[in-house]
Amino acid sequence: MVEWLRELLHLVSPEICHICKSDSSESNGYKPFCANCVEKMKAGSRQSCSRCGAEIGEGINSAQGCEACRNERFSFSCVWRFGIYQGLIKETVLKCKLPKGEVLAEAAGWLMAQDLKSESTLNHPTAIVPVPTHWTKSLLRGHNPALGMALGLAKAIRVPCRPNWLRKIRSTPSQTSLTPDIRRTAPCNAFAASIPIRNRNGIIWLVDDVLTTGTTASVCAKALLKQGAREVVAIVLARGG
Repeated sequence: MVEWLRELLHLVSPEICHICKSDSSESNGYKPFCANCVEKMKAGSRQSCSRCGAEIGEGINSAQGCEACRNERFSFSCVWRFGIYQGLIKETVLKCKLPKGEVLAEAAGWLMAQDLKSESTLNHPTAIVPVPTHWTKSLLRGHNPALGMALGLAKAIRVPCRPNWLRKIRSTPSQTSLTPDIRRTAPCNAFAASIPIRNRNGIIWLVDDVLTTGTTASVCAKALLKQGAREVVAIVLARGG
C-alpha cells in the first residue's frame, strides 16, 4: 500500500495501527497501536528505578536511587518511562524524529497516557511541558517529537500542554554523538523557563522521547523550578542506556 494511502486511512479510521498498519480495534484500549505492537514495545521491560528509570532487579528498593544514579544529582523528582530503548520502541522513537513523524509522536503520547492513568505513585500534573528543541533543529525536521508526545498525553489525560513555558536558547550537539561525560555538561545553560505567576506552584510533567543520562531533563527541571514550579516529573517513552 502506498504511503499516502496509509496516512489517509489513519485520518478516516483511527483504529489502524500506526506501526504495522493492521487493525487495532481489539487492542485493549491502545487504539493507535495494535495489541501485538504494544506487547513488542513492552517486551524485555523489567522493574525500573523510580529515581532515574533504569532497569533494576525485581524487589530492589530504588527510593534512594540505583547503581546508575545513586551518585547523580537531578532536579526532577523521579522518572516514569513506558519502556526501554530497544527493539520496536527504538524504531518508533527514530520514526517520530522523521519529518513526517508528528502524527506518530502524538499517538505515542496517547499510548503513554494509557499506562499513566493507572499510575498511583505520581502526583497528577497541573501542566504538561515538552523538552524543547532549538529552533534551527525544528526548522530542519519540521516538528519536535517531544511536543507531539506531550500533546497526545495532554489530550488523553485532559491536562493543558504548555510548550511556551520552556525554550531552548542555545543549540547543542546531538546527544548520540557525545560521550557520557560530555553529555552531562552539554545542555547546561541551554534552556530558559517562563511560567506565568498565576500558574506557579504546580506539578509539571516534563515530556521527552528518550532519557539517557538524565542531564537534559534535569537542566530543564531546574529552570522550571526556578520559575516557581513545585515539582517536575520526567515522563519519557523510553529509557536509554
